[in-house]
Amino acid sequence: MLAASVAGVAAATPPTHDNAPAPAIAAVVAPHPAAAVPPPATVRAGDLQVPAPDWLSTQQTQQINGAAAGAEAEVARTGRSMGLDPARADQVAADTVGDSVRGGAIATVTVGAPLAAAGGLVGGVAGLIAGVPFLPIGLAIGPVLGAAIGAAVTAAPVTAIGAGIGAGVGVARGLTEAPHR
Repeated sequence: MLAASVAGVAAATPPTHDNAPAPAIAAVVAPHPAAAVPPPATVRAGDLQVPAPDWLSTQQTQQINGAAAGAEAEVARTGRSMGLDPARADQVAADTVGDSVRGGAIATVTVGAPLAAAGGLVGGVAGLIAGVPFLPIGLAIGPVLGAAIGAAVTAAPVTAIGAGIGAGVGVARGLTEAPHR
């Protein structure tokens, strides 16, 4: 009986192909070249370029531009790795990053700021109550800390949702418009 089961296993073993060609290895997608450097005193995020405010230092402007360029390069690289034409991938990346910034800003100003005010008020009252046991310093630090936490906790999700919606709009816009480059 054992011999019959071994024979059955041998018959079920697939044949080997010693002369078969090796499978082709997919081409590795090279990193995106450095994005165009914006003019001095300009903040650039994707297809969005605005003059840098006076209170933003040159170093801070460069950090913002570098972070936005890095995000744009990653989106473009991902698009190319999925088979998009490089010009189309660059367009999708620029539209995605730019519209994500626009969406986050619009959501923060229209919905996030009023919610942050309410959250700050509730957080300030909670901080005041929590600071009572730590008199006198608790009454100074508790409301401020509570208001900051309350405002951030209520505004941050709205900003993230707006940025996500903006990114979706940017992807759709980037895939439907003709490449600008």
